[in-house]
Amino acid sequence: GTRKVAFEIVEFPVVVADLDKLEIVGEFQTFVRPEEHPALTGLCRRLTGIRQSDVDEAPLLVDALAAVDAFLKRTVPAGESFAVAADGPTDFKRFLHKECLRKRLACPAYYYRWVDVSKHLLMHHPDTKC
Repeated sequence: GTRKVAFEIVEFPVVVADLDKLEIVGEFQTFVRPEEHPALTGLCRRLTGIRQSDVDEAPLLVDALAAVDAFLKRTVPAGESFAVAADGPTDFKRFLHKECLRKRLACPAYYYRWVDVSKHLLMHHPDTKC
């Protein structure tokens, strides 16, 4: 039969952009050490370009989430709003939310609302394949 795989986040790249000024104001990246399946699959390595050595000493998801949150607090001015963007719902709905539930981690509220970049790309460039 087909085995269900519980996916784990292995990288957290973040870019903060000021959309009024159309400029990048901060960048953050961390790899994340998988706990449930510590060895990356060949498919994961091919799709992402991430090496086993990149994640072996990386922080666990709980610490990566805290680091991203601290970065956002340092980078986004107090009182300013921001939105999380992704190229579709998969990273948040199928991966991050489910992994946080499995590991009983608090997932910050801003990961439950996001801008789907692929939808906006398709609206302006309908011939693009996402």
